[in-house]
Amino acid sequence: MLNISNSDIIFAIADTHFHNKSRNSDINDFFLFLKKVRQEADKLFLLGDIFDFYFEYKTVIPKSLFRVFCELYKTKSAGVEIHYWVGNHDFYLGQFIKDIGIVPHSLPEVISASGAQILIEHGNEINSPDMLGIILKNRLSRALFSIIHPDLGITLARKVSRLSRLRSGKTTLDLNYLARYAHRKFSSGIDAIMMGHFHKPYLYEDNNKSLVILGDWSNYRSFGIIRDGRISLRRFNHSPR
Repeated sequence: MLNISNSDIIFAIADTHFHNKSRNSDINDFFLFLKKVRQEADKLFLLGDIFDFYFEYKTVIPKSLFRVFCELYKTKSAGVEIHYWVGNHDFYLGQFIKDIGIVPHSLPEVISASGAQILIEHGNEINSPDMLGIILKNRLSRALFSIIHPDLGITLARKVSRLSRLRSGKTTLDLNYLARYAHRKFSSGIDAIMMGHFHKPYLYEDNNKSLVILGDWSNYRSFGIIRDGRISLRRFNHSPR
């Protein structure tokens, strides 16, 4: 379990899906968001799919993502603890992520904040199994992919990412299903759930317990804040909607 103090302020974001053709406005606003994080937060939770496709090679990183890595490193160096939960577009988080000070998490995790038990996850875990992800994330597939030249590998990655987006596009925000899922977790002792994946910001509350879906960055500029054991859903000032 993560070490969370009662005074910690945690910012959380998911599904920014940065890639080599991301809009400058999306990236620049994200950097302004990280500046806000550095000024106000103790921890930053990245709840998956920060990149549209992430596969870590041993010796190279995509140049289009260099600025994003630099800003995350700057945020970590400013004293903000950063944790990254793997999303369905994150196919291999390796040593480089750790080297710049980000702590990866491959599974959902429960944190204790001011006495509240909060489940943190990307959100794809509650759907039917993602066979594409299962195939690409196994060790043999990673080993084979790693020997492909990065230029070719990233081109293939973009095609795989488009397939994943098509699958995600068919995943509607079934509020009744999500409410049932939330109640199952609430009955097991969970006080709140925070996730991404569904790309639409959503807050469900029942009997002082809550389910928060963070939404995506390109459409909503939405993010979450955990303070005093409660989650609030916010919009960044430069929200396009």
